Amino acid sequence: AANRLFLVESRAPDLAADPIGRIPLSRLLQGDPWLVAIDTDSGHTAWEIPVRGPIAESRNILYLATAGEQLVVLGSLLDPSNDTRYVIESRNVRDGSLLWSANH
Repeated sequence: AANRLFLVESRAPDLAADPIGRIPLSRLLQGDPWLVAIDTDSGHTAWEIPVRGPIAESRNILYLATAGEQLVVLGSLLDPSNDTRYVIESRNVRDGSLLWSANH
């Protein structure tokens, strides 16, 4: 597996200027969010992709986990009937390409 550290970052200037730095998920995902992989051997950015689609709608949780060569991104939100909906993306750890996605 590639030596990577994964994070979601906002590129919105107002969020970067926040004096506390603890940003609610709803604000983070509305502030031009990017999924970023850092190469832990060099410290350089390995890849970065904008967070779009159902994952960008997450409001309750957003988790990142690795399993072998996959980065799993899991988010949740409330649907119109007030039920929790989970959105999942599996991405290639080496280049960030989408392997599959699902909604539950």
